[in-house]
Amino acid sequence: MLVLQKAPFNLAIGKAVLVKVAAVNRVGDSPVSAAGGTAVSAVVPDAPVALARNDAMTTTRQITFSWHDGEFDGASQIIDY
Repeated sequence: MLVLQKAPFNLAIGKAVLVKVAAVNRVGDSPVSAAGGTAVSAVVPDAPVALARNDAMTTTRQITFSWHDGEFDGASQIIDY
């Protein structure tokens, strides 16, 4: 199976779209495939939970906090906090 990531233009956040594909080479384009399912663009993730100060790691020069990911990542990997 070949996996490609290509974003359709004007895709609204959270909107489901039907997915079809065509292969292209130097000779031309293949017929378009039958619909293989739907895809949903990523949406905003849930907020982090259980925010707490970590006293064991806190000093006079820095404060350390810990938290857990929210339940839902928005269908896209969390990359930063």
